[in-house]
Amino acid sequence: MPFQSAAEKPLTFQPNHVPERDRFPKRLILGTETSTEIHYWLGVRNHDYVIGEFIWTGIDYLGEAGGLPRRGNGSGFLDLAAGKKPGFYQRAAYWRDDPVLNLSVVKGTNSGNFMPRRGGSAQSTWNWEAGTQLTVHAAANCDEVELYLNASPLGRHKVSRDEYATTWTVSYTPGTLSAIGYRAGKEVATQQLVTTGPAARLQIIPVPPIIPSDLAFYEIRVVDEAGLSVLNATHAVTVRIEGSGRLIGLDAADLNYSGLFKTDTRNAYQGRRLATVRRTSPSGEVRLAATAPGLTAATLASSATSQETKYR
Repeated sequence: MPFQSAAEKPLTFQPNHVPERDRFPKRLILGTETSTEIHYWLGVRNHDYVIGEFIWTGIDYLGEAGGLPRRGNGSGFLDLAAGKKPGFYQRAAYWRDDPVLNLSVVKGTNSGNFMPRRGGSAQSTWNWEAGTQLTVHAAANCDEVELYLNASPLGRHKVSRDEYATTWTVSYTPGTLSAIGYRAGKEVATQQLVTTGPAARLQIIPVPPIIPSDLAFYEIRVVDEAGLSVLNATHAVTVRIEGSGRLIGLDAADLNYSGLFKTDTRNAYQGRRLATVRRTSPSGEVRLAATAPGLTAATLASSATSQETKYR
């Protein structure tokens, strides 16, 4: 329903909406360019006259790079290849009612239940040098979170509803870092980070379409023998398309990349690559092949008519 008069239109705010509420007590308030700091969300959550916020920004973008060789801005909760950053899960903990629990790791020790700007240097990996001091951050909307390293408990922390997070200081040991989230004393969520082995093979995963289109997206991952993503892999990956489709381009989350998008070969970044394929016929099979030196290749075939995907 549209607003009927100027007096009904919502005011916009940046960091502090309280003075505006005092001046215009009958107006709604909307955040039109907020950021990641939690006080923005608490302002929405705690005041029914604040109807929401637009966050700068949802996804990384080209431009406003700040200087060469950087090509884009990393302010998003999603990277350029639609990968979810740690800050994505922190926001999910704010917004969602179902249980959310996500682990990320920052090198060094920090006090407080911090989340660096949109995740900052936080990484969702458990591959570090032996003995490295780390801060493990759990983004959660649970009452409590308990952390384990190789099945040894590292502490069960309460999660403040005004922070949606808790942290531990951990000395790195290879293995499995796992967390359990509790509500009312019952286990409701789990998550783990596992030390990966060497890069062994490629994996092609179709991205589910949001709307009908002649474009399809495929995530190409570098994985170890167990199928776990190797986030430090930078292999040069070549993509070939046969059948009823053609390759439009390749991209990744690397904001310092200065080469072409319209190419069939690019280095993996954080163990990933995103391929965009355009269907050239409404029927027929599209066949993808991904290769990289020293890795087992991956192939995939998909049919537009049957909506079935065959893995080989």
